[in-house]
Amino acid sequence: MEQDKKINKMMYPEAIFVITGGTVLSEDGVYHSTSYSDGDAFGTLGGYVRVEAGAILASEYPKAKLVTTGRGGAGKGKPVTHAAVMERELLELGVKPERIVCEEISTTTMSGLAQAFVLAQKHHWKSIIFVTNEFHLPRVQAMWNTLDTSIEAHFISAEDVIVRVRPEFSKTFEDIKATSAYKKRLESEARGIEALRLGTYHAAPPEDKKERLV
Repeated sequence: MEQDKKINKMMYPEAIFVITGGTVLSEDGVYHSTSYSDGDAFGTLGGYVRVEAGAILASEYPKAKLVTTGRGGAGKGKPVTHAAVMERELLELGVKPERIVCEEISTTTMSGLAQAFVLAQKHHWKSIIFVTNEFHLPRVQAMWNTLDTSIEAHFISAEDVIVRVRPEFSKTFEDIKATSAYKKRLESEARGIEALRLGTYHAAPPEDKKERLV
């Protein structure tokens, strides 16, 4: 399925899954979703734009649940999960607490998608959205396609959502895409997609996925 710029109102999503992009401890002693200045062994991360996009989509689809994801395999030992950090950030952005569901089991993108399927079955959701960074979308879609599910899933670029409401972000994002850290991420994502095609894909070791400054 091709990436959706905006979901048709006739295809109203019952849940919006915000895929984690990792969390980091800031100087104020609080964990936050990653910025584009944060990365791992595979390049930039930029997880907070996923949260921002989730909040925007929440306002556009006021009946949809917001699902934050991730226990955080790379963050073993952290006092909070990725999902809990994103929940707090969504609350700060105005999302009502009763709309948020925390998925605190998954440790990888693939396990996160598997948990999305479990939650969709549990809540009888037939139409869902996944929101993540533009660089991440093709691999997420390829992974979802390996699951045997009749759930209607749409995939949205967080950056596209933000540009739609803040057009000035377009220039910022173009500058980010020109960085070596972003290009490194694109190369890594391409290798992951090829491994999925060949049936040789496996999750990276936790030490490689540990968040750090890029």
